[in-house]
Amino acid sequence: MTSFSTAVVASVLASILTLGGSALGAVAPAAPGCENALNPAENWTWQYQKLPTQQAVTQKAPDPKAPGSYDLRRVVAQSGFSDEYRTGGKVVFAQQYRCQNGAHSNVSKLDFGAGVTITRIVSSGQTTPPPAAWKVGHTWSQVFDLEGRKGLLSGTGRIASNYRVLGREQVTVPAGTFGAWKVAIETTFQGKLGPIQVMNSKRLSTSWYAEGTGLIRTEEQDGVTELQAIRK
Repeated sequence: MTSFSTAVVASVLASILTLGGSALGAVAPAAPGCENALNPAENWTWQYQKLPTQQAVTQKAPDPKAPGSYDLRRVVAQSGFSDEYRTGGKVVFAQQYRCQNGAHSNVSKLDFGAGVTITRIVSSGQTTPPPAAWKVGHTWSQVFDLEGRKGLLSGTGRIASNYRVLGREQVTVPAGTFGAWKVAIETTFQGKLGPIQVMNSKRLSTSWYAEGTGLIRTEEQDGVTELQAIRK
């Protein structure tokens, strides 16, 4: 039960962060409909660091080996793009996205491990809305409905992230100072194995997104993630 719940949380947190990464290898043409300045569909690498709230300070020189540091490497293809999360040069996990009219939707095949086999995933909604939709008060959502098995038990689950634009602010992070959209995010986690409720929780966060850059900062109860640098 614990393993199933932990895996659900990890997958959703990754989905939240990807709203927000120098080109590596050959540059692929942008997938049709992917153009979005708030989440650039470019073969870039975003370098982030997550620190406990009281330790989050602006640093002049990002350290890729510092605790909480990770890279988000974006790989653009004809059908959309994928994000690879790397720590210590190794891919920890990856997320896949499709595009339509500037909106991005997460269509990843979630893997929970711990003996859990996912038999069906239905994703709906958007992770990033098109640029024209970014206005104060605008709301959107991304939902995963899941079916699977663990041992002899069948299970169902739902992961839902709801977003709301709060306004614009000037934000300074190690990568620089940006004019950014401030977005409140509420993610709910629900899951059952057989008749047993194994997950029913909620996580709140606030993120900032800058045109031409993407995600620059996320505040959560357990820490703050800030953009350290972008390699283009």
